[in-house]
This record gives sequence, C-alpha cells and structure tokens, in this order.
Amino acid sequence: MASQLRTFWVNTQEMPSLLRIMCQGGMFAGPILLLFVAFPIADWTVNDQQLSYSEFWQSGAGLAATLFISLFTIGCWGVAARKQVFRWALVIAPILPIGVFPQSIISESPSMFVNGLIVSAIIYGCLFYSRSVREYLERP
Repeated sequence: MASQLRTFWVNTQEMPSLLRIMCQGGMFAGPILLLFVAFPIADWTVNDQQLSYSEFWQSGAGLAATLFISLFTIGCWGVAARKQVFRWALVIAPILPIGVFPQSIISESPSMFVNGLIVSAIIYGCLFYSRSVREYLERP
C-alpha cells in the first residue's frame, strides 16, 4: 500500500505544472484538513461568522466541507494514479456540497453556486480538453 501511494506521488512529477501543484496540494493537505473538520481542533469562520466546532456542524457547513475536501482529495489521488474517472471527483467537488447541503451556512450566498459552477467548468475544461493532461492520463 505504501509503495503504491509513493508511486502515485512520483507520478505527479510527470503532470503538467498546474495540475501537479493542485494534485500535490490536495494529496497532502486534504487528509490534514479532514482532521481539522473531524476533530474540535479550532473554531471556524464561515461567511465572516465565527462558529464554534458544534455550530460548524449544526449549520451543515461541517458536512459540506467534509464532502468537498473528500472529493478533492480522492480526485487528486485518483488522477495521480492515472485513473481517468477520478477527474469527475475534481469537477463536482466545488458544486456538489452546495447542492447536497443547500441549508448550510455556506449556501446562504446565491453567488456561491454560480462561482462553484464557473470553477467546475474551468476544471472540466482543463482536465478533459487539455492535451497535456490527456497525454499524462493515457500513459501507463
């Protein structure tokens, strides 16, 4: 398992620059951020509102953050493993939490969904139409 994870990390060296930066960040920071969401390590600020750990979860923002971070982390590791289907996790990560948890404090601003759609469209274009990304994913 550890050698396979190491292989995936090494694969990122062959990625186009921006994809490498994003994937390495998601592969490293994602699990750490999940710890911050899962355990009461710190208070949270959402839409300029200071929330305690329990308020963060009661508002729905905890579930939305967990879904976003999980999708992003899984997508980054999957792309590093050259599994093309995992591109979809990265595409839907910005919008799925807003759609699944619309009652959360994160979704109070209508522009959040519009921004999520724009980011998802950019990610989709880069991951599915960039020649260098397609070449990376098609290599054995």
